[in-house]
Amino acid sequence: MRMMSMTSLILKSEKFGNIEITKKDLIDFVEPISTESNIDMPPLIPQELKNLCIPEEYDLDSISDNIWPSIVYIAGYASYSLLKKIRCDICDVNLKQDKDNVNIHNSSLISVNDRGGLNYPSESVVTITTYTYLTANNVLNNETVFLRQKDQRKIVIELTREVMNDLNLTLFPGHDCKEHSKSYLHKEIMVHICNILLKNYIKKQNDRTTTKSMPLLKRSKPVRKK
Repeated sequence: MRMMSMTSLILKSEKFGNIEITKKDLIDFVEPISTESNIDMPPLIPQELKNLCIPEEYDLDSISDNIWPSIVYIAGYASYSLLKKIRCDICDVNLKQDKDNVNIHNSSLISVNDRGGLNYPSESVVTITTYTYLTANNVLNNETVFLRQKDQRKIVIELTREVMNDLNLTLFPGHDCKEHSKSYLHKEIMVHICNILLKNYIKKQNDRTTTKSMPLLKRSKPVRKK
C-alpha cells in the first residue's frame, strides 16, 4: 500500500511563507521532551499576542477535514514519545486509545504509515494538539511582535495553557496516576507538540539571521567566466 503523505498541516507566515509540517519532521526530530524545570517560569507575554488568543474565538469546526488526519498523526507521535519516556501503564490508558474506537478518517495517516512507532492518541491528546496548533497560527497574525520574543516556544505553550484553562476543558477524565498528574501530562504533550510545530519556523528564522549577518560577497554566488 502506498504511504499517505502528510502535507496539509501548515503555519501561515508572512515573513517566510507557509511553513509545512511533514512526516519527515517527526522522523528527524531528536529534541527530547522537556523536563519540569524547562518551562516552570512562564514568559512575559506582550498584550498584542494575548489579544490574538481569545478563548471564545477558537473554533475547532473551522478546521477542514483534510487537516484532521495530520493533527491526529502528530498527536499520536507525541503520545508514543511520552509513553516511551515515562513507561507508565496507568498513563497509557489516558494517552492512547484502542484502534477500534477511533475516527477512521481522522486516524487514516496513522493506520497507513504506522510501523509500530505511533499510537492512536486519546481525545485529550488530540485536543491539546489542536489548541497548540491554533495558537501557533494565531500568534503569527502579529509576526513582528512574535519574532521579537526571546523564547517563542514558551510563548505559544503559555498562551495555549491559558486558553485551555479559560475554556475549562476536561482532559484525561478518570486519570488517577499518583506519579504523573493531569497537569504533567498536559504540559509534556503541549511542549512536544509545540517543538514539532515550530521546528521549521525557528530554523527559517535562524537561517535569515545568519544570512543578514553574512558579508555581501559571501552571500552572492560567484559568476562563472565563460
